[in-house]
Amino acid sequence: MIKFSINNKKYVIEKIRIKDLYYILDAMKYEEKEAGIKIISELSGAPESEVALLKTYQFNPLYSLLVEKLKITRNYPLQTKIYLNGIKYGFINFENMTIGELADLEIIKADPKADYLTHQILSILYRPITKDREVDYEVEEYNGAKCKKRSEDFLELDVEVMYGAIFFLTTFIQISTKVIANHLEEKVMETAMDHKEGLSPQNKKLLDTGLRSFTLSLGKIHSN
Repeated sequence: MIKFSINNKKYVIEKIRIKDLYYILDAMKYEEKEAGIKIISELSGAPESEVALLKTYQFNPLYSLLVEKLKITRNYPLQTKIYLNGIKYGFINFENMTIGELADLEIIKADPKADYLTHQILSILYRPITKDREVDYEVEEYNGAKCKKRSEDFLELDVEVMYGAIFFLTTFIQISTKVIANHLEEKVMETAMDHKEGLSPQNKKLLDTGLRSFTLSLGKIHSN
């Protein structure tokens, strides 16, 4: 929560929602000071004309607080259960992800307007809890049409929830990719060694060159 005053009028920025984040992205087309005025006005409800009355020593710390709040850091843990519009949602179990979920996430990721579709990603990652137990829970089975329809509700979600979910998702993908790549490299090397015996010197050299290229390719996967 960010509090400030203008001419003895008190204003509060309680939270930044996903729809606010989209507004901020649009506002970035303006010069920095003008963008800051528009953003602070939108988030606090203070008229732009009043925000413009702030002195530099008042405006700069306020805008810096907003910028700091928008940084994606490890300080936002994954929230496995959330409430939104009276519905209790649970973060999905990646082990149970369907091809449909993965395909729809890839479609959103590839969309030219992907920066403005985070709410759709979250509507896939968070689904209504159908069974809530003490140690675990179950969520509604995936239905792309339902998720897309519900996605508008996620525009109201706090960006802190979004950051925690997106960071967890990207970390999972990076770790999974590395594990798969390591396993694949191990199997390929084993197979290559099994077949290396009996090859001519020239073919052994070709095989070694191919293995080096393969290892370099995996290195690129690890770094992405």
